[in-house]
Amino acid sequence: MTRWLDSLPQLKALTIFGLLVLLTLAVTWQVERYRYDRGLQQLHQAGENRLLFHISGMRRNLNRTRAMPFALAQNPDVIHLLESPQTADSKPVDLFLEQINQVAATRRWEVLDLQARIVASSDWRERRNGREAFYPGAQFFEQAIQGERGGYFEARGVNGLPIYLLSAPIYGRGGLAGVGLVTLDLGRLEQSWTATDETVLVSDRDALVFLTNSDGWRYHLLPLEGRSVRIGPERRSDLRGHRRELQDGTRVVLLDSPAGPTYLMQSVWLDDLEWQVHLLTDLGPLLRSQRSLVLFCLGGGLAFCLLALLLRERLLKNRLHAEADALRLRNEAQQRAIIGSTQVGLITLDQRGRVRSINPEAMTQFGVHGNLIEGRPVTALLATADGPESLRSFFNTLDADDAPRAVKAVEGRALRGDGSEFPALLSINPLAWEDGDGYLVTVVDISRRKRAEQALQRANDVLEQRVQERTAALREAQKELIQQSKLASLGTMSAAIAHELNQPLTAIQTSLSSTRLLLQRGAGEQVERQLERIAAMTERMATISGQLKVFAHKRVDRFEAVSARKVLKQVLELMQERLRSGRVSVLWQGEADLTLYADEPRVEQVLVNLVRNALDAMADNPGGQLTLRLEGTAGRGQIAIYDQGAGLSEEVLEHLFDPFFTTKDVGEGLGLGLSISYGIVRDLDGQIRAENHPQGACFTIDLPLYPAQSDLNGSDQ
Repeated sequence: MTRWLDSLPQLKALTIFGLLVLLTLAVTWQVERYRYDRGLQQLHQAGENRLLFHISGMRRNLNRTRAMPFALAQNPDVIHLLESPQTADSKPVDLFLEQINQVAATRRWEVLDLQARIVASSDWRERRNGREAFYPGAQFFEQAIQGERGGYFEARGVNGLPIYLLSAPIYGRGGLAGVGLVTLDLGRLEQSWTATDETVLVSDRDALVFLTNSDGWRYHLLPLEGRSVRIGPERRSDLRGHRRELQDGTRVVLLDSPAGPTYLMQSVWLDDLEWQVHLLTDLGPLLRSQRSLVLFCLGGGLAFCLLALLLRERLLKNRLHAEADALRLRNEAQQRAIIGSTQVGLITLDQRGRVRSINPEAMTQFGVHGNLIEGRPVTALLATADGPESLRSFFNTLDADDAPRAVKAVEGRALRGDGSEFPALLSINPLAWEDGDGYLVTVVDISRRKRAEQALQRANDVLEQRVQERTAALREAQKELIQQSKLASLGTMSAAIAHELNQPLTAIQTSLSSTRLLLQRGAGEQVERQLERIAAMTERMATISGQLKVFAHKRVDRFEAVSARKVLKQVLELMQERLRSGRVSVLWQGEADLTLYADEPRVEQVLVNLVRNALDAMADNPGGQLTLRLEGTAGRGQIAIYDQGAGLSEEVLEHLFDPFFTTKDVGEGLGLGLSISYGIVRDLDGQIRAENHPQGACFTIDLPLYPAQSDLNGSDQ
C-alpha cells in the first residue's frame, strides 16, 4: 500500500485521502442509523407489553369501583329519606355515607333527589349552606335518571386534581326515587405506578395530561393527532414531538420532555373512558450507546486515515530531503556563477568576520588577489575607525553573544591594496551556510557618483548666488516701480488737486475783500467770522498739500500702529472732488476703527488706488454708494471697499493683478496700479483679493493687527 501511495501525485493522494474520510463518515452514518433503529425496535416491542400491563392494572382498579353507587340502593334509610324528605331525618344517612366513604377510600358519597339536589352527603360536616341544587342537568345525573349507570370525568376537579364520578339510580316503592353518586380520586391510580422507573401518562381527549407518575408532565399538552380544543388559557404550550419510521416500517413517536431527555412514546386509546394511556421510554441509554458506537467508528476510521497520511508524509519527507540536497547543490553552483559574474563586489565572511571568499569584481575594486585576502579580517579592506556608526557597531559586536544587526546601504571608505581609499556603498547581511552562519558584504564603488555630486553642488552654489543677486535686483526694481507709480498718480491727480486748491484760493480772495469792507464799516463780529472761514480754508489747503508728500519721495518701510479709519479719511479727502462730482455717498460699516501693524504711507497708497478704481467703476452710475467696512478677527484686520459698478468678469478676475493688465481705454491707465498694490500688501505680510457682490465689485485687504489690538481681539473671542 505504501508503494501505491508513493506512486500517486500529490493531488491524487489528497483526493484518495478525502474519499477515505467520506467513506468513513458514510459507514459511520449507516452503522449509527442501523443501531438507532434497531434499538428503537427493541424498545418498542418491550414497551407494548409494559403499556398493556399498566392499562390492565388501571382497569382493574376502576372496575372495582363501578358497583359502588348501587350499594346506596340497598340501604332502607336512603330510600326512606328520598321518599319522605320532609319528615325523614338525613343524619343517619349522612353518617352512613361518611363511614362507607372512609372504608372505600373514595373522595365523596352523595344522595340526590329527582331535582338533582343533595339530600345527604359524606362531607355533611363541611357543608354549611343546606341542601342546594348541586348537579342540575349533569350528564351523569341524566344517565342515572334514565336507569343507566353513569360516569363522568373531570381533569381538574376538587382542589385541582382529576376526579371520576360514578352514578346509579335508586328505586323505592313507587319507582325511581333518586340518584346515588360516588366521587373517585384518580390520583390514587398514580400510586400503583410509583414502583416502576417508566413514565406513565394518561391524557384526556384534548391530549391534556392529568395522570402521571412524574410531576413534570402534569397538565402538558401532548403533540397528538386529532386533538380537538385547548381548554383554559392557563395551559402550557405543546411539547415538541416528531414521528419516525423505522427500517422495518414501524412508526414511532419521539417526544422531548420538559427536563430535556428524549422519550419513545407509545399510546393506547380507551374508547369507553375517552382516555389515552401513554408509556414513555427514556432513550438516554440508547443514545449513549449510539454515541459510543459512532465515536468508535469515527475513531477507527480516523486512525486508519491518519496512519495512511503518516506513511505518505514519511515517504514525502524522504523524497523532499533528497530533492533539497540536490537543489542545494544546484543553488551553490548557480550562486558561485552569479557571484563570479556580477558587477558588484561581494565578500563572504564567517562568524568572526574573516573573509571566506571574494568575487572578481571585489578583487578589482580593492586591487588584491583572493588567495592573499582569504582568511584575513575584513577590517583590512574597510576603514571602520571613522566610518558610519552602524558599521562600527557591527564589527564591535562580532565577538559578543548577540548576533550583530544587519547593515543596510551605508556610505563608507574602502582601502585598496596600495593603501589608497575610495568611497563605497556597503551592506552587510547574515547568511546561513551548511557548516554554520556567516555574512555577505556588498561593495559598490561610488567614486564617480561622488565626483558628480561635488560638481552638482558647485553648480548649485553658483546658481543660488545668481538667484539671490537677481532677487535683490528685482526688489530694487519693484521699489522704483512703486515710486514711479506714485509720481504717475500725482500726474493723474494734478488737475483735481489744482481745482481743489483753486476753490479755497478764490474763496479766500473773496473773503479778504469782504473783510476789508467790514473793517471800514467797523463790523467787528462779521470780520471775525470771515477770518475763521479764511483759516478753515487755509487748513484744508494744508491738508491737501500734506497728502502729496507721501507720493513725492521714497522712504524706508517703517512698521508702526496705523489707524485704518484715519488713513481712509485721508484718502477720501484726496478724492473729495471726485466724490462730489459723481454724487457718490460713503457708507461706513463694521467696527469703528482698526489699529493695523503696517507702514502708513504704503497702506494709504494702496487705498488711494482701490478707491480711485471704485470711483472709476461708478463713473457711469452717478449717485452711487461707496461702502467701507472694517473687521478684525484672530489677529488680522480686513478693510473691504464695495462699489456699485458693473462688477468683474471671470477673465478679469483671473488676470486682475497681472502687470500692465487694464480694462480702461488707451491713455487712461498703464495696468500697474493693482499689480503694485498686490506687491505692497504682500510685503506688509498681508493679502488682497477681489470678488463680486450683488451690486458690483469688492476689494478686501487683509493685514496684521497691531499687537495690542490683536491681543484684545483674541481675548474677546
